[in-house]
Amino acid sequence: MHRVSLERKVRAASTAASTEADFVRQGRNTGLLMRPRYAKNTTDVVIGYSVAERPRSGERPIWFGGGRLARDLGLGQLRAQWADTAQDSLDAVAEWNAAARNKRQANPSQPRLSTTEMWETNTQRAREMADRLQSIPVDDHATWAKAAREASGVFAAWSNQTEVSAGPLAATAAELSKTAQLRDYRQHGKPVELPSLAGSTMLLLAAGSQSKSAAQSALLLQLMRTAKAVHDMHQQSQRTRASRNLMHVFSNDLGPFARSMPEPATAPAQQAGTVTEQVRKPEHDAIRLLHLGSPTSLAASVAEVRKGSVVPTKTEPAKTRQPTTPGQDKDQDYGR
Repeated sequence: MHRVSLERKVRAASTAASTEADFVRQGRNTGLLMRPRYAKNTTDVVIGYSVAERPRSGERPIWFGGGRLARDLGLGQLRAQWADTAQDSLDAVAEWNAAARNKRQANPSQPRLSTTEMWETNTQRAREMADRLQSIPVDDHATWAKAAREASGVFAAWSNQTEVSAGPLAATAAELSKTAQLRDYRQHGKPVELPSLAGSTMLLLAAGSQSKSAAQSALLLQLMRTAKAVHDMHQQSQRTRASRNLMHVFSNDLGPFARSMPEPATAPAQQAGTVTEQVRKPEHDAIRLLHLGSPTSLAASVAEVRKGSVVPTKTEPAKTRQPTTPGQDKDQDYGR
């Protein structure tokens, strides 16, 4: 349980961070203990890190290396998403040294502000990501891993703020994180440039633990589109297990949570007086999914959702695929 909780917190911190120093600050802000692993005979060359939950009185912390939590959370993989400048390196070392000594942050992070404009801007970025994924080839594993990593981080941050124990947001983050973990990054090229979800993650980390707002519903709508795109990619690639597991999360976790949220804040819809009148077609079904009412299961109402929804128009028992070649496994690229 320590490992699962740590992975979720580290994933949220890494997605919210724009630099390595910011990653250390974000992790410590969530209550994590963080310590660097230095190169031999140095105290200014960090080659890895470990994290632990803050222990109760009289107990000792249980440490996990970042790469042991998940393949994509090793320091080398995290650094690939941040700029690499001399000043950034100095700032990162200062924060790592402060964390190692359990001292105050070298450059404490400022409180995050939350404004309507910020929510609108970051929701638009999430919309752009979901739109871009429609044209990404299914065999561009690096780009799909990057998109899944960002979406997983947003759900992880949301879970950390609102769920006392692992709930639907944690389950969605965990399932998307599996797509983020490639077996061997050296076999893949660089991912396509995509809009960042870091701002969305920071907004959710700054939101109150009991907050459920129309702005969050609008963001959730775009995250659902991204999650659906990941599911469709697995389905088109015949990764039966991955697509089936995501569908299970949609039906049993994310769908019911979405229906508990307020009406999404969408400017065109508000002007028209309804949510669905002037929403672009790719978003229409996801908005309907948010407000199908309160059935006991998502599958009970999917008949009302037209083709393109997160859930299929009817549920069928999952079929087990048998590879035509011994040892062949379509899921191998995503560490399954």
